Amino acid sequence: MDGKQKETPPGGQRFVVHYGTEPKLKRRKRNVTSDTEDCQSNQELLARSAGGTKRKNQAKQKKGPAKKQRCLLDWDEDKNSPEELKRIYLSSNMLEQWCHRPFFANTVTGCFVRVAIQECSRNPLYCIAEIMSVMETEQVYQLGSTRTNLGMELRHAGIKQIVTLLSASNQEFLVSEFQQWKLAMMNAGMQFPTPETISKKEQAIKEATNHTFTDKEIDFIVERKNRFRMTPLNYARKKIELLDQLHRAKACGDVFRVTATQEELEKLAMGRPFR
Repeated sequence: MDGKQKETPPGGQRFVVHYGTEPKLKRRKRNVTSDTEDCQSNQELLARSAGGTKRKNQAKQKKGPAKKQRCLLDWDEDKNSPEELKRIYLSSNMLEQWCHRPFFANTVTGCFVRVAIQECSRNPLYCIAEIMSVMETEQVYQLGSTRTNLGMELRHAGIKQIVTLLSASNQEFLVSEFQQWKLAMMNAGMQFPTPETISKKEQAIKEATNHTFTDKEIDFIVERKNRFRMTPLNYARKKIELLDQLHRAKACGDVFRVTATQEELEKLAMGRPFR
């Protein structure tokens, strides 16, 4: 998938984000040998402090306000709204439904998901993250009604991490989670997806949802699902058996049996379980 080497996701159940954990600077201790040296040191510190304050004020006057204003202008409240981002949001159900399709990686890359950042039974915490890439991992796991080994590299502002598809939530993100993501993006100096990018990804999602599969694509999907089955299915043998049953049902005029066999053939094509 995407030609990347297999990687093992760390944990895969939650996205690690730490808020309010800025490192504290330690003060260096100096040995003062005399009152004269102490006085001289204090004078030097005052001079440095004055010089530093002057430079900071100059920097604020020249660059600070303009840079801050430009950042705020880039984040337009109307264009950069939660509703806009939800246009390219993917739920866990969508990931489960598409994970074996040949166009999965290209479709989901650049979209956004809601992932847990703190495991808690009552009040779990979530954040918004962008899917940067999709890759195969060494871990095969159950994803709803199917099995897969896919992982995805997520980015929350400047933080990146590889997780499994299980990490994605099936619920849309909250406004408070959007505001937190927006603040993290601004602090990291990153921009909201452009309208062109959102429109392009939204169109890709629609095409994936309404895609009509070719025989070659169906064979690819069946092969992928069969690869991770606990008990692999002999696709060719099962298809021959069902086609034979369909032929005999048509010859006998058994409409009910014809319909049932056609449904079984459709399930086989999509890799769904049989009754």
